[in-house]
Amino acid sequence: MKNNNSERGYLFSKKGFYITAAIGIFAVLAAVVTLRFTTKKVKNDLTSFISQNTAPFTGEVQNDLTNVPDTRDFPTAEEITDEKTETETKPETTTAESTTEKKTSETPESGTAPAAKIENSGYCLPTQTGVLKEFSPETPVFSKTMGDYRTHSGVDFEGKEGDEVCSVGNGVVSRVLADTMWGYIIEIDHGDFTARYVGLSQDGTVGIGESVSKGQKLGALALIPAESEDGFHLHFEVVKDGKNVDPVAALGLGG
Repeated sequence: MKNNNSERGYLFSKKGFYITAAIGIFAVLAAVVTLRFTTKKVKNDLTSFISQNTAPFTGEVQNDLTNVPDTRDFPTAEEITDEKTETETKPETTTAESTTEKKTSETPESGTAPAAKIENSGYCLPTQTGVLKEFSPETPVFSKTMGDYRTHSGVDFEGKEGDEVCSVGNGVVSRVLADTMWGYIIEIDHGDFTARYVGLSQDGTVGIGESVSKGQKLGALALIPAESEDGFHLHFEVVKDGKNVDPVAALGLGG
């Protein structure tokens, strides 16, 4: 008598084999279908991309550049040759008229006198008061107004508001200006040097280009903002050859 359990196990194993085979075949078919679908989609997308990028450009174009003539004014080869030949063969001529004009430009016009030299036989002090602060171009001195040490490019003559300030010698007024830190300033060319009278009231008596004489009144003392803590005084500077020098020594009045 056959063993029913053995037969039943055999049938089940055979049936399992067919089921597994069927599943494998189905998976293969599904993969093939998916591949064909993906390939077709990629092909369609590629065809569409090529079609879009090879179609004629339909944007707004004002002119076809290939048909626009070149309107730039370039000289021709013949014109360049002719111009070069003319330059090389043309002699340099000097007419009497051009010679006269050149000579005239290099020489002053007749009847024009040279600038008069400023004569000074001697100088005087700009005020009748003593020295408040001496000239100190290298050694810093304390500034009560600024609260620090700094060099002093002139000499300060003490005084009081309204004291008269005079020209130290003959000269010509070269500048008149108002400065926020130094107040009203008159600059005079005295020939041997240039003097700066700093700390005057703005009702000065002289203007630019005006000639002044030794002892002539230039104005009155006012307060200097940059040196206000020193009270009313004249800050007097002398410039010679572009450098500040000792004013008292320049006047020849030093001890």
